[in-house]
Amino acid sequence: FFFAASAKHAMKFVRPAWVTHDTPQGPSGIYSLDINAAGDRLVTCAPGGIRIWDYSTILDEAREKSPTCPRLLSKLQSTSGTLNCVRWSKDGSYLACAEESKVLIWAFVGTAWQCVQRLQLHTHDVMHVEWSPDGRHLASCSVDNLIHIWDATSFVLKTTLRGHHGLVKGISWDPVGRLLASQGADGTVRIWRTDDWVCERTVRDTGYSKGPAFSKGECYFLRLSWAADGMMLFGVNAVNNTKCVVHVVDRKGEYKGDLAGHAAPVECTRPNPVLFREPSGGLRAVMAVGGQDGALSIWAGAARPIVVLQHIFRGGIFDLAWAPGGQSLACCGVDGSVCIVEFEPGELGEPARAEDTDALFRKLYGAHGGKAVAGLPESVSQLDAEEAATARPRMAPLAARMATNGHAAPAQPTTFVITPQQESRTKDGRRRIVPSTLAPAQPAGGAATPAPATATTAIPAASSAMPAPPPPVAAPAPAASAPAVAPAPLPATAAVVAASPMVGSAKRLAANRAKRVAIDEAAPAAVEAPAALDALHLPDNGRLVQQLEALGATVEITVTNKSGLARIAIQGTDRAKSCEIFVGGTVNAVAASARCVAAACLRGMVHVFAHNGDRLLPALCVGGPAALLRVQRDCVMCVTSSARLFAWHVDTMTALHTDLSIGPVLSEPGCRIRDMWIAEDDRAPFVRVQQRDGRDRIAMYHGGLRAWMEVAANDAMRSLAFHAREAFDTRAGIGRLAALENRLGSAVAASGAAGLLEFDENAEAGVSLSYIDSRIAVAVAAASAADASAWIVTRAKFLSQYEHQLDRLRRMLADLARAGDADVCAPATTGVARQAVLEKCLTALAALPTRAAQRIVDECRQNLAEMEQC
Repeated sequence: FFFAASAKHAMKFVRPAWVTHDTPQGPSGIYSLDINAAGDRLVTCAPGGIRIWDYSTILDEAREKSPTCPRLLSKLQSTSGTLNCVRWSKDGSYLACAEESKVLIWAFVGTAWQCVQRLQLHTHDVMHVEWSPDGRHLASCSVDNLIHIWDATSFVLKTTLRGHHGLVKGISWDPVGRLLASQGADGTVRIWRTDDWVCERTVRDTGYSKGPAFSKGECYFLRLSWAADGMMLFGVNAVNNTKCVVHVVDRKGEYKGDLAGHAAPVECTRPNPVLFREPSGGLRAVMAVGGQDGALSIWAGAARPIVVLQHIFRGGIFDLAWAPGGQSLACCGVDGSVCIVEFEPGELGEPARAEDTDALFRKLYGAHGGKAVAGLPESVSQLDAEEAATARPRMAPLAARMATNGHAAPAQPTTFVITPQQESRTKDGRRRIVPSTLAPAQPAGGAATPAPATATTAIPAASSAMPAPPPPVAAPAPAASAPAVAPAPLPATAAVVAASPMVGSAKRLAANRAKRVAIDEAAPAAVEAPAALDALHLPDNGRLVQQLEALGATVEITVTNKSGLARIAIQGTDRAKSCEIFVGGTVNAVAASARCVAAACLRGMVHVFAHNGDRLLPALCVGGPAALLRVQRDCVMCVTSSARLFAWHVDTMTALHTDLSIGPVLSEPGCRIRDMWIAEDDRAPFVRVQQRDGRDRIAMYHGGLRAWMEVAANDAMRSLAFHAREAFDTRAGIGRLAALENRLGSAVAASGAAGLLEFDENAEAGVSLSYIDSRIAVAVAAASAADASAWIVTRAKFLSQYEHQLDRLRRMLADLARAGDADVCAPATTGVARQAVLEKCLTALAALPTRAAQRIVDECRQNLAEMEQC
């Protein structure tokens, strides 16, 4: 190797020969490596297993020569031959490893490392895993084109990001955890918001170069990275005309420049975790770049690199890792070796002080940019509260599940053979790609070798056996003859006095669960404009293929309509035989579940059969053709073209809802019904409606109010609340409402702050608070205790951020502390009492980096102690 930099650089280059993954066939290529937060452990992974090394021994020549100093600390054997990525958790307690289509979580239990969790929702090889900056989430991406987001405490799947049309090979969190970037073999970089998991921007081209910005092949990994200050994103495997470069874009996805100089495609980047001072007094970020040409370059701007080391590997560089202090860098490659570059103090610049870094993050991202910290505790109680709030249970829940998860079995000997990159499939049908060997380094400016077409073949997001979702049902404008009733306008100035969302909620919540579906059949129907929906139509071939998740199989239903008679042929599942059923009339809709099959006729009849052809219910009259038909387990639901909803329970032969009008939900012409379902617990009906402007909303019928209640909507308030700068958790709900929000998560309207221009400067905070209050009200009405308590805690955290709202926060906590039977969440129905919600609020406030909130916590606890004494 040689240095392509000035002679003033005196960094040390180390290649420890004993850091290797030996196999019977020789050294195996090392696919990934990482250094823990303490800076004393180096982990590497290769086909066959994971190995943990003493990093301090690598850096200390005297320790390395001593026979008593440790070198290899642990061997974690793999059950397969494919290990693509390994990453330490932020606190060093876990290791996340991508093994084939699984994500394995390792922890040190007792005296050895053990596999304590297996995350197995990907269907094909996982290429990259990454922990979020706050340690609360774990992201994984795969060649199944999907990105999974996991809860880092319970390791439960939180959401799945869809959008890439090719293999997803790299992901990166920004340093404040507000954005997640991903790069795929479809030639795109996507930037996702982490508050609602919506794709903020897709980067395909820069506008300054010919052709696409990112190549679609050639690289086994696409390890893009955010800069340490979070202002720039570095996309790999990029091209500018014919040059191999790294594209630099800002947080909005706008092109800002290139890092040029590598003679082959760039496969990995890694930011130095430390910011350095510039001569001008500002702070700068340092980025390491590794390419398939075996060269390593260090950058502190787009003008020219600080240093370039060429030919340090006999092949490409697969992964990079900085030590926590930012003065040493580890890299691994296809030749099976690990190289360490140690920088002398001052070579990269003067490291910024922690307070300067915090000040920069507060300036860029606000008081809760992820770096802000509180001052010294003002009392022992504040210190105790902080320690209790920051404690995170780790080993107990995982150790309890180890009996079912088991330990990893020893790996079988695996031969690592480098072949030209291609796509292959295993015996069980899973897709897999293998790393490519490198041709001789291309001269600068040389054209990149085109990727094989198979490298970008997209995997469908759903199984091919699943039918496409039915088209939304349009609601045309009412006929001209229909009377139009204009709503009464509000007065120009209206003074409305409203109580706190918590006041009186217990009296309502205790009875809400029973009232929600207690529909009074004798009550007169509400006066509404006539609603007309288009009837459903079967496909031209009359065939419906539906996946039955409960059986793990499919059912194929074929309908033939001739001369007023319909033949329904059911191709049986594994538990039923094929059969034919004949009904009178023309069938225009069919639906199925693992329990039954339903068919609707144009003359207004609904038929329900078992999979073996037995009739389960008599022909049910609904008064018109079906506009929407659904079967949910043992429940059949139908919405007619006259906007009337019916629902029946098949096993008990009872009606859940009869002739219930959904006209109030179709409030404007052009609305479309996208879906409907029944709640499993109380059988409350839900409908999802797409409005004329493309936004969705979900409504639930409340039996006590005898009205449809909007429980989730992509309206302007939700959009603005998501874009507000205040650091409150808009995903606070963890119950029924959270599931409904997730249904709309991929379609949040990005209206930005334009709607605030007509209001004063405090409108942004007002929108956020109003949105939180609306969530509390909906949670109380829906009798969802988990959502109600979570949003009340969010409200307390939000109020604590504003000095003029502190009195309001005190009143809120006083309401929660008030004795009596007025519980926020009635114990008889939900099990979450008022005192429990208060304790959650106090714990959350104690953990905030604001002393004003912590003083209020002390006051509240003192008042509680005095009340107990009295």
